[in-house]
Amino acid sequence: MNLAWFERNQQIVLQPVQPSTVLGANITATGNPMTICYLLKTFPKVSETFVLQEILALQGDGYDLVIASLQKPTDMRCHDEIKQLTAPVFYLQQGLWQSLKLLLEMVVENPKGVFKSAQLLRAHDSKLSERWRLLRQSLQLARWVKRKNITHIHAHFANDPASLAELVQALTGIGFSISAHAKDIYLSPPAQLRRKIAAARFVVTCTEYNCRYLCQINISPTPIIRVYHGFDRQRFQRLLANLPDADALSEPLILSVGRLREKKGFDTLIASCGILKRSGYRFRCDIVGYGPERETLQKQIDALGLGQTVWLRGSMVHEKLVHLYRHASIFALPCRVGADGDRDGIPNVLMEAMAMNIPVVTTPVSGIPELVEDGINGMLVAPDQPRQLADVLQCLLLNERLRRQLAAAAKARLHDEFSLLPNLAILKNLFDLVLAGRVVTHPHRHPLQGAYHAR
Repeated sequence: MNLAWFERNQQIVLQPVQPSTVLGANITATGNPMTICYLLKTFPKVSETFVLQEILALQGDGYDLVIASLQKPTDMRCHDEIKQLTAPVFYLQQGLWQSLKLLLEMVVENPKGVFKSAQLLRAHDSKLSERWRLLRQSLQLARWVKRKNITHIHAHFANDPASLAELVQALTGIGFSISAHAKDIYLSPPAQLRRKIAAARFVVTCTEYNCRYLCQINISPTPIIRVYHGFDRQRFQRLLANLPDADALSEPLILSVGRLREKKGFDTLIASCGILKRSGYRFRCDIVGYGPERETLQKQIDALGLGQTVWLRGSMVHEKLVHLYRHASIFALPCRVGADGDRDGIPNVLMEAMAMNIPVVTTPVSGIPELVEDGINGMLVAPDQPRQLADVLQCLLLNERLRRQLAAAAKARLHDEFSLLPNLAILKNLFDLVLAGRVVTHPHRHPLQGAYHAR
């Protein structure tokens, strides 16, 4: 972790929440008070680069932001770009007695709000201990946002952050919006999603696939708008400018990046590597990431005799990951729908690989076909088919011309619907409308989903 950044924020956010000690005089050069609170489960988080990218872009455009996180970071490192963050961070962690005191104060100040939040918690599908945690954090956040004159909360992820925003709205009347992504959508009961959508000012989600699903379950007038995460080409160019020239590897590198979870399909990739190895191909496969399946995947590698071919590289910050991208011949990510229904949206690492002129091999799961067109700017294989994946990897290893063609088409694809700025402009317009007190209604459809009504 970037200790200097974390220690600086620890000094700010872990003191008692008083106007003179937390976020005291943080205002913009124009004198505008902070108005938007970004609410996340964990901040910062190495695997959620897209969140940091979004916050930094909004910050750079002059938006007044604060960040509230349900828990402290668990990663041992974070991206160097966290140094650019000027928005204060507040961690929602306090003791039992503080929570009881806040509850009593809120009962006196706003009994109707407390009653409404209690009703919401009764409908929450979780253990009693989880409901109590949400209540404590909602009380703390409600007190904090009122003191800071925050007028809107943006909850990244439709599970716990959106639940908390919904409770704070009941306690304070402050409106909220939701960014919905993947696990938070497909592992949430539809009835809970439906209720949160109805309570929100607007919902954005990162794929058309997600958008269709959420629209199907939605029965409210709340607009649901597709906003791709977007790829920041300038950011990648800055990272590349600081890298030394890439040395040629003695053998081709197949690269994969992601959380070590069932939905990423890394076991399929390892099995495919075993097939290639038995066929006599020389290559190396690096899998970058961390997660609960590490031990299982390592056992699979050992059982297949791939200890000198497939490597689990662990967590990696972007500066080092970009250096690894430069060596890769192929990027492979055989995603699947997990047994519990969990799935990806459009993995951001696919966009990163495409930007680095690496041909990508993946699966037509969820929103991935919105980015990758089979045989045009990448290759799509069926999930859970190691032989099919091995055949495609073999084809690419043997055909440099095809690799170059796919990579060139992929890079061009990023500049169409997947550039950062046009997609971020949609989100900024939505924020501008709600901060101006306008009601956003359903969008007109156009290529960037950027047109919508307001009244």
